[in-house]
Amino acid sequence: MLSKTLKILLVDAEATHVEMIRHSLEATDSSTQLVVAGSLAEAEKFLQDNTPDMIISDYLLPDGKGMQLLPGDVEKRTMPIVMLMAHGDEKVAAASLKAGALDYIVKSDASLRDVSNMVQRSLREWEHIAQCRKAKRELAESEERLKLAMRVANQAWFDVNVQTGEACISPECAVMLGYEPETFKSSLQIWMDNLHPDDRDAAIAAYRSCLVSGEPLSMEYRRQSKSGDWLWMHSIGRVVEWDETKQALRIIGIHMLVSERKALEKVWKQYAFIVNSSQNFMNLIDRNYVYQSVNDAFLKAHGVRREEVIGKTVADIWGEETFNSEIKPIMDQCFSGKLTRHVFEFEFNSPVIGPRYYEASFYPYTDDEGKTELATVVTRDVTERKQAESSLKENEEKFESLIQNMSEGVALHKIINDANGCPVDYRILDINPAFERHTGLSADKVRGQLATALYEVHTAPYLEDYARVALTGEPCSFETAFSPLQRHFEVSVFSPGKGLFATVFTDITQRKQSEQQLQERFDEIERINRLMVGRELKMEELRQEIKRLKGNAV
Repeated sequence: MLSKTLKILLVDAEATHVEMIRHSLEATDSSTQLVVAGSLAEAEKFLQDNTPDMIISDYLLPDGKGMQLLPGDVEKRTMPIVMLMAHGDEKVAAASLKAGALDYIVKSDASLRDVSNMVQRSLREWEHIAQCRKAKRELAESEERLKLAMRVANQAWFDVNVQTGEACISPECAVMLGYEPETFKSSLQIWMDNLHPDDRDAAIAAYRSCLVSGEPLSMEYRRQSKSGDWLWMHSIGRVVEWDETKQALRIIGIHMLVSERKALEKVWKQYAFIVNSSQNFMNLIDRNYVYQSVNDAFLKAHGVRREEVIGKTVADIWGEETFNSEIKPIMDQCFSGKLTRHVFEFEFNSPVIGPRYYEASFYPYTDDEGKTELATVVTRDVTERKQAESSLKENEEKFESLIQNMSEGVALHKIINDANGCPVDYRILDINPAFERHTGLSADKVRGQLATALYEVHTAPYLEDYARVALTGEPCSFETAFSPLQRHFEVSVFSPGKGLFATVFTDITQRKQSEQQLQERFDEIERINRLMVGRELKMEELRQEIKRLKGNAV
């Protein structure tokens, strides 16, 4: 599936999302065919005549919900369907997975840009699901054929008189147990006497239950052969005759030697142990460092067929130098029982999927008798984690560059508590260049200093506010006149971690000085206005007095 041209149906009405997804897919594989449907109706119409390799659908569509494209049950899905979800839609995502979605993507720029990797992972997982379905179906068919064959093969039939215990056995039964048919004797009692002690009670109980219930008999047990070996037998039978009181009189059935099948079941158990976590590369290696079992993921990564690995040594696959220096010492510890788990990381350039990072874990595989005859190697692809670590490092470097080039001063501090856990000071852990410019204090002088010592004060400035932020995580901001430096600052405070706080500040001394000068001018104008108003009032009083005097003179 991964090698052919992919046809992906994208059901999304948001053009921005569509373009981001298209760009991600084209950047990885330009041959990928992306069919876009802007609504549920368009998608359903397309699916009537087309079968894409995969569907990516937004949960909310103009005319419905993307969940309507899901089959309703994981067992009914016929192609991988991935849902696009908004942040916080965990319940919706869980419902989508239950209804048949293979996966979901939280809609973010980072996730949408990584769609191509998600597509490849989903297709590999879908291929694994298809293989498991096929294996399950083939196993069920094989078991059914085996049951039918056991019923009609007539490997060794038996006919038992329940009342007398007499048994009539076919010659093949004698041969299976190593006896000559002519001299072989059998009865119900002889059968019981030759059962393995660990199986005797269960086998006899199964036989008696068949007689009472009338249900078919089917049991497996060990029976001793002529040579003294314990052979696994599988017996099936049925009561075929009853008396008038419904008491069983006769039971007929067949015996089959299943020792080989039991051995195969043991191998199958080992193989099932490998494939239980089929997303990882897993294999079993014996004490001679020879591969006994490998899963398909291992084969795909190495670009080889199973027959090219099984029976080969680890040195044949990885080379003598790598085997002797890195792998053999670990495996020897596994086989000695001294090691229960060992993990190491390595880079492997797969001929199929290119260079990837892997984490290999070694486990001793102990059989039912407590013996360690095999080592299990589980190899997990950690490329995405490595890439995430690389991205995180890159982002940290970008963030550090941003901090270093900010015009605002930045400082990271740690609260210092006394013996009772009460904040008494704080230590300056780091600063940026703008801090030096705004404060006039050099980094060499500041880093590692206690605030009380640096600013030569008895109580660390703003200790109560800073401690509250560091302990509660609640940010704050304020303007202040910082007397130790005779400056005004506008300060924002937040906590990057328990017991820590960071300050981001701007020197607003000039602004405060300008504001003060402006306020002084306003005050002066107000004073002049008050004088002018007072003068006008005096003039008005004088005019009124003159007018009064003139009136009296007349």
